[in-house]
Amino acid sequence: MGLIIALASCGIKETSLPSEETKPETKSEEEEEPASEAEEQKTEEEEEPASEEESEQLNPDEAGDDSGVLTGDELYMAVYMKATEEPLTENEIANIDGFFQSYTISYDDPVYSRIAGKSYQENPYIGLDSLRYLRIPHYDFNHEVRLGEMIVNVGIADSALAIFRTLFDNEYEINSIRLIDDFWAGDGLSSDDASIAANNTSAFCYREIAGGTGLSNHAYGRAIDVNPYQNPYYRVVNGEPTDLFEWDWDYLDRESGMPHMILRGDICQATFAAYGFTWGGDWADPVDYQHFELP
Repeated sequence: MGLIIALASCGIKETSLPSEETKPETKSEEEEEPASEAEEQKTEEEEEPASEEESEQLNPDEAGDDSGVLTGDELYMAVYMKATEEPLTENEIANIDGFFQSYTISYDDPVYSRIAGKSYQENPYIGLDSLRYLRIPHYDFNHEVRLGEMIVNVGIADSALAIFRTLFDNEYEINSIRLIDDFWAGDGLSSDDASIAANNTSAFCYREIAGGTGLSNHAYGRAIDVNPYQNPYYRVVNGEPTDLFEWDWDYLDRESGMPHMILRGDICQATFAAYGFTWGGDWADPVDYQHFELP
């Protein structure tokens, strides 16, 4: 299935593989029962074991149960370790329920090593125990299914998974879902700009409000920005939009029919609203079409 089963120290339950000593004993040649006459009549083709290539074709997944599909702790760990934005196979998509997962974050796991001193700063307001690391399957802009990742507040983790599952079931396209740390540019706001330029959907980043003072709801992991390239943020000065990226002008006309724009009443806005999130597209100033938050 293309999943990495070996688990480094990552703050979740570990499942050890059986050792050689625990493998069941097989009968020796002397203990084996003599073959019956019918068995002796088997052809060489029937007796010949499958080649390694044939075996892979018969069972492309690492066995987790009799069906060859990972389950339980093995699946939980494998999803955690799978590369971000890696395409999912047909077998994985057929078992998509197991790929929507939530994990705690600890100081000795791989996720913390990626965010420490970047999106996560030691502070008196939000600790690791208040955050959750999510794995989120999604359709990209080529309509290929990929496995994204996101960090959110523990208080919205279940809702976030349910929202993105609904979007997935409706084949809603999201360009990418990566941690903002993959676009780190030295500080939270600059990194947010870099993530937006890459059209990346993200949530947690310990930073101040854009264009203001005080902590953003992103700093608490309670805000999510979706497809920011097609859904601009801007301020209004003298009735005119300002603080726009050069590409944002193409998406100011929300009735243009351009793809991937979030509109009131569409599946994206309506699903977030169903879970109590407010939408920045309803704000007068600033206007923030990409932004959903649940304070």
